[in-house]
Amino acid sequence: MEFGRANTDFSKRWLDFGPSTTVLPRGWTKAEGRRALPEDLVFHRDVAVPLRDGSTMYMDVFRAQRIAEPIPAIIAWSPYGKQGNGMYAGHHVF
Repeated sequence: MEFGRANTDFSKRWLDFGPSTTVLPRGWTKAEGRRALPEDLVFHRDVAVPLRDGSTMYMDVFRAQRIAEPIPAIIAWSPYGKQGNGMYAGHHVF
């Protein structure tokens, strides 16, 4: 496998803190060539989650718009940030 040049533009690596709610419409894609959303998705950004030790963690929550009641969550934990971009951070922004 051949790797391209590393991303050295850190200006878009992390988005500024900004709690908000956005609806990503059915058909939305993160980038050209990516699979489109099959239904509307609600994106809650920078949601405060209190931890048992008294600290607060901020996470992004994605849920189908048609689901209003509380449901179990899947949490993705990564040293690369909560945008899930990893080595591609900075190339795609919500």
